[in-house]
Amino acid sequence: MKIRDRVYKKCSECGTSRLISDVVWGCDGCGIEIELRTNNTLFCTNYHADGENDHHHFCSWKCFFDFLPTIQIDYFMDFPYLGAYIKQEGLTMADFWKALKGKE
Repeated sequence: MKIRDRVYKKCSECGTSRLISDVVWGCDGCGIEIELRTNNTLFCTNYHADGENDHHHFCSWKCFFDFLPTIQIDYFMDFPYLGAYIKQEGLTMADFWKALKGKE
């Protein structure tokens, strides 16, 4: 989810715009700020029959599984990658199994 849009400042002299701060993204589950340009987030897309797509970002498998029941699926959805190489807390394979078992 987008927490804050890009912020631009317009020069009063020449009229050009300068980027002051970039867009800030957050976890769709808990809302904490996350950095999308790293492998420290989970990403999934919900594809709708009408061609629209919803993109979701999560900070942990727990947030993903907590948020999953709220998603309306009418076509198909891809799930975040599960990788043994990921060592970030909340995103490991052990975290995946722990979060999944917590949903039983």
